[in-house]
Amino acid sequence: MIGKTSVTIGTYNVKNMFGKDDVQKGGSRTPVKSERSLDALAENIRRADADIVALQECTSEKTLNQFLKTRGLSDSYKYVAHVPGNDKRGVNVAVISKYPFTEVVSHKDVKFPLADGSGEEAKFSRDFLRVDVDVDGVPGADLSLYTTHSKSRRPAAPGQVSADTRRLSEGRAMRDIAEKEMKEFLDDLTTRDQRMMFAVLTMVHTADSKEQLDNDTEALLTTARKHLCQFAVLKYQQMDGLNTAMPFGTRKIDAFRTLTTESL
Repeated sequence: MIGKTSVTIGTYNVKNMFGKDDVQKGGSRTPVKSERSLDALAENIRRADADIVALQECTSEKTLNQFLKTRGLSDSYKYVAHVPGNDKRGVNVAVISKYPFTEVVSHKDVKFPLADGSGEEAKFSRDFLRVDVDVDGVPGADLSLYTTHSKSRRPAAPGQVSADTRRLSEGRAMRDIAEKEMKEFLDDLTTRDQRMMFAVLTMVHTADSKEQLDNDTEALLTTARKHLCQFAVLKYQQMDGLNTAMPFGTRKIDAFRTLTTESL
């Protein structure tokens, strides 16, 4: 929730979104992604209907924009952030959004020490891409989103740094970058005596008939939407929901939202 605006964020590894131009330009042995796969990918994105989607394994911005346009998604996702990264095959990360970006920041050229203690430095295998997003139309960013695609777990060639070492090194670098750039949020936790909490709200309601139950449920959902809150009906999880709501101290619903104590 950003102010009074509810924002949904998703992430999707689109698995080698190579177009014809990408294969010819880079000489990749990876085949062009089939039309059937692209259709299925578009349908999944459409059904998820997230406001902002982080994508992994995109290739070129041209291919991504062509995919959005030909699959009828470009009107919904008008804003695209794509920066060519360090991967030799051209496997990159990107973000598509219904809201405009105030800034797009690439960290592909950032150097960081390897975690093996050798003293050598490395760069991200692809990138650690950040977008700042304006959700409410008021000048200034309302949220920052990072996306990355770490080094593959495939064994490294003889004489090269192991995949585990590279992944650990990238993870530490991402932590350090995010901590530095998100200092304002961290100040809330460190200087304003805020605490980060995980919260889940489970509501149980009953009725004398199925018709009344459905009417009450719709009334609750409508009221929640008016206040820009998202309620979901538990299907096939009613008993878990009841046990979660009861004062047993037992949580059966695996859903969390991160909040500071002030927000809560």
